[in-house]
Amino acid sequence: MTRSKLARFAFTLIELLVVIAIIAILIGLLLPAVQKVREAAARTKCSNNLKQMMLGMHAFHDVASKLPPSCARATVGDGGAPYAAAYWSYFLLPYIEQGPLYSSIPTTLPPTWSGTTLAALQANVPSYRCASTTDLDSYDVTEGGTTITGRRAVSYGVVVSSSVGNPTTPPGTYNGSGENHNYMDDPSISPGPIGSYGMKLIHPRFDGVFNQGSETKLLDISDGTSNTVGIGERYRRFATGFNPGGGSCGGYWGVGGPSAQNEHSQFSGSLGIPINGGSGDSILFTGFSSRHTGGANFAMMDGGVRFLRDSTTDNNRRGLATKAGGETTTDD
Repeated sequence: MTRSKLARFAFTLIELLVVIAIIAILIGLLLPAVQKVREAAARTKCSNNLKQMMLGMHAFHDVASKLPPSCARATVGDGGAPYAAAYWSYFLLPYIEQGPLYSSIPTTLPPTWSGTTLAALQANVPSYRCASTTDLDSYDVTEGGTTITGRRAVSYGVVVSSSVGNPTTPPGTYNGSGENHNYMDDPSISPGPIGSYGMKLIHPRFDGVFNQGSETKLLDISDGTSNTVGIGERYRRFATGFNPGGGSCGGYWGVGGPSAQNEHSQFSGSLGIPINGGSGDSILFTGFSSRHTGGANFAMMDGGVRFLRDSTTDNNRRGLATKAGGETTTDD
């Protein structure tokens, strides 16, 4: 075979560059599609997490004849020590295939969260974490004087209010935009009545299904379980800084913690604040948010899951948060 015939089987530099350019274009066209598929899968996984948690709520109700509280704590507001609390996610553990973890925690409520019980705050519970979150898996924190190495970050909190932090109400007005974060544990009755889960937190601003010490029954949800939000998601986004052990944790913690004083935003939130909206730590750390495009997932009290968009109107958002407000809501 002659040299000229052999040369026909080799690529020229120009031909090689053209092939590379075509491959790059194809990758550029395919990458957004791959990312969309990946996010769709993550959003579906998040939706499944919420459904499993709400099924756990119903299973708990079947046994206890009432729903778990947002937290169990011995005092309310700034009523003095002890400040430790067991969160709603603690009560769900036996009903989401986490029985051994639940059994490792002393039954005294709330636990002191010290020594060996800290392991429960470090445990990975897959159902408590959204696949799209940008939170770290865990953080080293100090809360209430207790150091917790590798405290597990979770993605979900219960809805306790339709009004706290609402930006359409003038600042300084009751339940207005001036009320957020530190107001998530302020009672109108101090001390509050004592129930099965310790001291109850009573205040008109807490009109959701869950609250500290609450003993809500499904029959108490007169707005209808399919029209009432129970659990929502949040990721850590910081306006001015990061103090993971205190009230400005930004996201959620699971199971419980050494101090719930002014820090109910560590396990609950308000739908008075627009989804993925607001600015400033006290708003970002009280509302609901997600890394899903355009909104966030929420579990309804009937076990269904809805994706509420950032554009959800104030009236609809707040109406979905109350358990007995009698509001009329629409899909938007």
